[in-house]
Amino acid sequence: MLCLRAVWRRARPAGPAGSRRWLASPPPLHRDDRDLELLRRWQDRLSLPPTPQDSRLGEEVAELLHTVVRLRRASPQSAVPDDLCAAFMTHYSRQDAEARRAMLRRMARDFGAPSGDVAAAAARYAAAARRGADDPTAHAAAAALAAAARPLHAHLLAPLGAQPRGLPFLVALRADLEAALREAPAGSGALRALGEALREALAAWFGAGMLDLRRLTWEATPAAVLERVKDAEAVHRMAGWGDLRDRLGPRRRVFALTHAAMPGEPLVVLHAALMTHAPEAMPEIINQPQASCGSPPAAL
Repeated sequence: MLCLRAVWRRARPAGPAGSRRWLASPPPLHRDDRDLELLRRWQDRLSLPPTPQDSRLGEEVAELLHTVVRLRRASPQSAVPDDLCAAFMTHYSRQDAEARRAMLRRMARDFGAPSGDVAAAAARYAAAARRGADDPTAHAAAAALAAAARPLHAHLLAPLGAQPRGLPFLVALRADLEAALREAPAGSGALRALGEALREALAAWFGAGMLDLRRLTWEATPAAVLERVKDAEAVHRMAGWGDLRDRLGPRRRVFALTHAAMPGEPLVVLHAALMTHAPEAMPEIINQPQASCGSPPAAL
């Protein structure tokens, strides 16, 4: 907001008469000013209670995302795309399930690979390839074709993921996308392409080198994390906190893989029981009396 007012003040003519003329007919906005005006409109909208989704708002969401893509490709150092990404995340999170699915369908449809750019780049590459592998433009044409074939929504995922709480937002976005695909599996090629781009982005962000292995204990681990472990166990379910405490007992070990961007969310959980012998069945492990296992373990 302060930056926007500063831009306008510099454009205002000096003197009272000049100010009156400026207020009566303000000068046309340059592209940078239009971007700031778009940001101001979204900040004003998000300061009000959420309103039902309509077609006009859908067009404005598309304008916001197109602006993010343009600025991110042209001016990676600009802070405006980050502010617009934050506005989109807030707006998306305030919508109901149907409105979210509509936004995902719009994103998948309008932010794929531009077919005209891909066709033009393919023609230039084919012409260079016909001139032979030694043609100096062949490699540049191949790189240009690869860049043109990259979907526009790929330029959105990186700045969205870089926002505070950006990775949890993208994880929730993928869950919404999977629900949309289950709802309309036929004719959902664009949604599947968006899902594949999102899967690849999350795979990079959640690589093994970016995960931490932590031991969970009854005494030191926050209760909210333990509750997530208890509720998420789908194979050998826990009836309550007593079962969880048993699995965190003196002869048990529970480890979790976590990510710095999602510290309270165990991504992978491993349960282990220290045994004096190799068990023959799972009930032997789950129902193992903790107090009767004082001898050193012989098997894991």
